Amino acid sequence: MSPQPRSYDDAEGDSQFAIRIHADRRRDPPVTPAGKESATTLWEAFEAWHLDARPRVKNLLRVQRSIRRFVEVHQDRPLNAYTKAEVRSFLSMMRRMPQQVPKALKGAAMPAVLEFMTAHPETPSVTPKTVNAYLKDLFMVFNFAMACDLSAQNPASNLRIVDRRVQSELRLPFDIEDLRFIFQESPIYAGCLSSRQRFRPGPTIIRDAAFWLPLVALFTGARLGELSVSEVPDYKYEKGLWYLDIHAASDNRHLKTISSDRRVPLHSELVRIGFLEYLRQCKAEGHVRVFEKVQGRRNIRSAKGWSRSWRTYMQNIGHRDPKKVFHSFRHTFKGACRDVGIHEEVHDALTGHRPFQAGRRYGWRIALGTLADAMERVRYPGLDLSHLYDAKLRRAG
Repeated sequence: MSPQPRSYDDAEGDSQFAIRIHADRRRDPPVTPAGKESATTLWEAFEAWHLDARPRVKNLLRVQRSIRRFVEVHQDRPLNAYTKAEVRSFLSMMRRMPQQVPKALKGAAMPAVLEFMTAHPETPSVTPKTVNAYLKDLFMVFNFAMACDLSAQNPASNLRIVDRRVQSELRLPFDIEDLRFIFQESPIYAGCLSSRQRFRPGPTIIRDAAFWLPLVALFTGARLGELSVSEVPDYKYEKGLWYLDIHAASDNRHLKTISSDRRVPLHSELVRIGFLEYLRQCKAEGHVRVFEKVQGRRNIRSAKGWSRSWRTYMQNIGHRDPKKVFHSFRHTFKGACRDVGIHEEVHDALTGHRPFQAGRRYGWRIALGTLADAMERVRYPGLDLSHLYDAKLRRAG
């Protein structure tokens, strides 16, 4: 049997994180300058990758930012001149970067931002996931250069930031008191002052995207990124069942994993509150995306925009737990599935989670009727949403 890769922790790192090197000499040759030196620099390799890959603008800007940050620290040099030690030092520096660069430092080089962080240690730093995204971009450009014979090495290979925090420390589900506060007491659902003052109590309930998105997240467990790009035609009717068809599309929508491609039945509580009527309204008004029209403000089209909007709303109404974010609705839904005894394979299929056991990796193909039956079992005991029920449905009942 071939030897297993060894792991080493970065002794200089924060106690919560580690840079791990998977050193397998068969796959990762020593990083030394090639006998035949290449004059191609990292920026030139990036430009060549850009012309070859033709990425979306969003991805192009992200990779450009990653390369720029690296060059700010280690200069733009021939590809073979970089070492793995330099990449590791870059990762160590990235771990100290702020989650949001202050306005006064917008466009500033990385050393200047790090000076600010040294003077303000209380400022939240980026997550391991963010640092790994920078590393992934570096790896991709170096790999492209190797494939084009522009470099003999990839100093970003077999490195990654390991997050030592347990999952429960990162995000928490909403408990029943949180759900009551949000859906029974907060202004969006109990009545707000106006479309421009949604966080102030008042007499008006406005049933726009800001009203519906949290409810749909609570009763589907879908990711914010999946819901924010969902379109009216994605909500379908088949054999007496309404469901959300989450899939990759030709308009550059991408799924997080293969298992994310799935059908999510609509819970009857959403129907009682009037979600189908909202879909018809979106179609009649010519809206393509279901969750973008917000009265009194500019449309929101991205998951990032919605995440920021939700965080601002929760802070304005006095709910400031940093571990309870929009993604907490997904954790809350998973917990509700477990509480009523839904089989793990079924609630993995509902939420698009990749099954832990390889033998269940095709669980997302479970019949729609089975998924709908499971969905109807999901309950949040103690949460009363009857004040939101569609008046027409209430009279019919």
